Amino acid sequence: MIPVLLALVLSLSTNLDGERVDLRCEIGDAYFRQGLLEQAESEFREALRLDSSCAKAMLGLGRVYRAREAWEQAEIFLRRYTDSYPSDPAGLLELSGLLMETCRVGEASELALRAAENSDADGAAWLMAGRAGLACDDTTSAVRSLGRALALGGRPSLEASVLLAEISLRSGETAEALELLDWGVGQEHAPSCFRLGVLYVSWGDLVRGSCLLRQSLAISPAGPFSDSARVVLDELASSGFFADIPETEEN
Repeated sequence: MIPVLLALVLSLSTNLDGERVDLRCEIGDAYFRQGLLEQAESEFREALRLDSSCAKAMLGLGRVYRAREAWEQAEIFLRRYTDSYPSDPAGLLELSGLLMETCRVGEASELALRAAENSDADGAAWLMAGRAGLACDDTTSAVRSLGRALALGGRPSLEASVLLAEISLRSGETAEALELLDWGVGQEHAPSCFRLGVLYVSWGDLVRGSCLLRQSLAISPAGPFSDSARVVLDELASSGFFADIPETEEN
């Protein structure tokens, strides 16, 4: 009877420890999503104290240190995670992103492509693989990956369409680039509006270009291209372009 009771007690203790570890990781993830990196680190550290082999905590700490740009620490934890789970797209993409940010694009591309192939229906993974392919000048691989992201739809498809349009423009395939960007504009995608607006301005179609730049700002006033859009519009204003446009009379 005593051995049975001891086994039961040990089993209950193990289950409780496992639940505490999972809870710490869940809280750490919640803090991380809110940008509370110090609190997130504390939770993941506590999870590792309770279970030194906790993979979720390793991935969480890797993300925290990457967000802090503590590259060396981030890489240690992310490699520990990918060593334990070499096929998991989440870890592969995090490590690929870190390698991109530290200018090791060859390995970054390899890992991103592996992540995408292991998660074939994940548009974000294919988008990352496409970006990594472009970073290491592998246009063929990039086009294949971005094409897959485009086909899967969703937000990654819009980002992929802009990158594919850039590739098409460099290849002299202007009509294809315009089709891709027009599609993004129709989806109210601010980067598509910005890129197409800049393109029309460069061609001298200032009316259409300025309208698209304003549209990009209306969609995303503080987006990644908003400052650039304002610079171009300010330059047009300084040149007197807007003063030459007659105002529409109100009825």
